[in-house]
Amino acid sequence: MQTGTRPVFRAVKVVAMAMAIAMSVGGGVVQAQDGEVEFADFEQAEPGSGEGITIGYINAGDSSPYWANVSASMAEQAGIAGAELINCDTNFDAARSLECAQNFVTAGVDVIISSNIDSATAPEICAAGPDVPTLATWIKQQPCEVAFF
Repeated sequence: MQTGTRPVFRAVKVVAMAMAIAMSVGGGVVQAQDGEVEFADFEQAEPGSGEGITIGYINAGDSSPYWANVSASMAEQAGIAGAELINCDTNFDAARSLECAQNFVTAGVDVIISSNIDSATAPEICAAGPDVPTLATWIKQQPCEVAFF
């Protein structure tokens, strides 16, 4: 583990920027307690906020229009932020998620956003990937997730 404020600050910056990208994929539906539904826009990535950061994205599968839209939005936001996004399409195959994690070691990613489809395989995928923060979407990714949304 690294010590000192500079590595900790970089880790916080990486996670915060990756979460901003992952959460800014267009917008979402908000339903109030009274049943009224409205559309909420998400904030866009801040230009230049991701300079020098590489994000590994374990994508559930671009064959689904939903996940293809998520991937396209993440790529757009990473481009605005100046981050490099490595999109690894698993085609809804947990074994492919493992390959993605292994490839992220070689690629030197700073953070992983994981949409791995099978939480039972998460421990193996976590062990195979680089020792970087993992943000889990859709399905929990224990033991390596630092945030879930």
